[in-house]
Amino acid sequence: MRYTVRRIGLTSVARLGCLLSGLAAFPPAVCVAGFTVAALQRIHAALQQIEPLTLTLLGQELVRIDLLDALRLQPVVGRIAELAQAPFLTLRSLTLILVLTGAVLATLSAVLIAAAYNLFARAGWGLAVELSERRPNRSK
Repeated sequence: MRYTVRRIGLTSVARLGCLLSGLAAFPPAVCVAGFTVAALQRIHAALQQIEPLTLTLLGQELVRIDLLDALRLQPVVGRIAELAQAPFLTLRSLTLILVLTGAVLATLSAVLIAAAYNLFARAGWGLAVELSERRPNRSK
């Protein structure tokens, strides 16, 4: 018997795609979030070492230059400090964001591919499947 798959249900593709892509996105999301937390902690440590520059002449302070203020980076430094000082919360939040983003993008891709298949199948270029009857094994 020969059959042709004429249509793939988009809701079933979306449901299955969301579940499977969420599971598939979890390990890389944890790795990326872990590396991001480690990088944030190193950046925070490096920013903590930046001290204002002072120019003195004969014991008199002429100019004091705070590089972070001059570059208007104080809000960024504060946010990085918040993220670096709560690594578990940052890791968990980044992992959740990355898993959701990956699941949504992969699900949208799967739905678009299924919709494209449905258009091709409607034109008669659907997937042909040949089925045969299975005979019971009576060797017991």
